[in-house]
Amino acid sequence: MAMVEVYHFPGREASVDDLLAEGLKSRKQLIKEGKLEPLSASGLFDDHLSTIYLQWFSPHLEANRERYDWVSMEVNIETTNVFNCEFRYHNDRTKYNASKMSLADYISQHEKTKEMRKDLESGKMIVWDPLTAEPTLVGFDDKRFYNPIWQYLNEVLVQKSVIPASELKGHYKVKSD
Repeated sequence: MAMVEVYHFPGREASVDDLLAEGLKSRKQLIKEGKLEPLSASGLFDDHLSTIYLQWFSPHLEANRERYDWVSMEVNIETTNVFNCEFRYHNDRTKYNASKMSLADYISQHEKTKEMRKDLESGKMIVWDPLTAEPTLVGFDDKRFYNPIWQYLNEVLVQKSVIPASELKGHYKVKSD
């Protein structure tokens, strides 16, 4: 069973210290506790407020983790699914659901990308199919290069009101000057 860390970046509604003390909470739970103002549900999936969103980072992006506060938890890559959050932002449930794949499959696509980068020609760029995360080489003149939908930004969904602090594996707080 292969386990990896997935990350959550708290917004203004909570600090890392809050999350370590009280656990990671859904927006619905934060609203219930009076820690977040109610949001208009227009333009959101019906389960948006009751879902906790996390993200897997490929190893070459992990250095960016030190730019933001975060907490993490471990998940099994075989039984954890990811979705392309771009479709959630565009409120397209059909494509969002179609982008579902195991985290293991998503990591496999990143391994392909890593191999493709080794031989990347000048004037070429890698884009990712928004439904399958399949990497594709394109030139700068390819319309997919400029289309923000031609990427796959993963998110892991946790359908819980609270992920207890005891289930959090790691954390980081940006050092203030």
